[in-house]
Amino acid sequence: MEEAIKYYFNKIIKEKIKLENGWKESWLITLSDHQKVVFRAYSNYTELFEREKLFYDTVNSKIGKTCPEIYVVDGSCDYYDKAFQISEYIEGKALRYCLQEELNDRKKENIYYEIGQLIAQINQIEADVQSMYPMGRDSWEAYYSNFLMRPQLLRIVANDLITIDEIDLICEKMQAYPASKANRLLHRDIRPDNLIFRNGRLFVIDAETSEIGDPLDELARIHLEWHYWEMYDTLLKGYKNVLKIDTDNILFYFYQLEELGELLDMHYNHGCKNSTTPFFRNCFREAKEKVLRD
Repeated sequence: MEEAIKYYFNKIIKEKIKLENGWKESWLITLSDHQKVVFRAYSNYTELFEREKLFYDTVNSKIGKTCPEIYVVDGSCDYYDKAFQISEYIEGKALRYCLQEELNDRKKENIYYEIGQLIAQINQIEADVQSMYPMGRDSWEAYYSNFLMRPQLLRIVANDLITIDEIDLICEKMQAYPASKANRLLHRDIRPDNLIFRNGRLFVIDAETSEIGDPLDELARIHLEWHYWEMYDTLLKGYKNVLKIDTDNILFYFYQLEELGELLDMHYNHGCKNSTTPFFRNCFREAKEKVLRD
């Protein structure tokens, strides 16, 4: 780490603090001139670090300062033993903490509406598919069904939630429903932990799973993530005030299946089973029946 900082910043590390955010290696570093940066490292993660940089750069250039700046992405292992990323540190508090501990109902309502507007502004951005996928990519529907949804659903076959034949049929059916907007910038992990609140402003972080695709996918994931947070309808109202979208579209349920597959895999196969598991299991069954029936 010291070698990487010396090479890219020509500075030394004054202090480093391990960040507890789910990453195996994530550090808040104070440099010799008091500049603060975030150092994240993970094996074989160069492509996703680059994807996050593209997301941040694009959002900041299109709608103004909303994300941290990423200074360095290095996958060479010349200066560290893993791929690493060095980015700007955004001062502020995680929105989860603010919603739970600091904001009254009136302020929460305003924040939820602003979140909806901010997400819609991001989803309005038309992006060049080639910029994120230099080797090219299938149509959004084919890419999504085969490379995003199918792997997630296959992970829960052993949990008696779905069969391989059902997965094949669902992936085939999805490609018969073309998305009306398939080249929009998507974060795909908007949740209270990935929003920073500072001086009345929202900042978006952790975009390494971003994609270029259908905004309805973003909303499907948000609907599940924010189900247990009050005022989801206010968030949706803010979103639709900026970007008109039909949440009754059948694609909404295909997108929810993929997210639910990811959630249930974590619950059943990675030790995260809790009181919400029956709810998500029922949601999965309802969405599966909906897409297989229509």
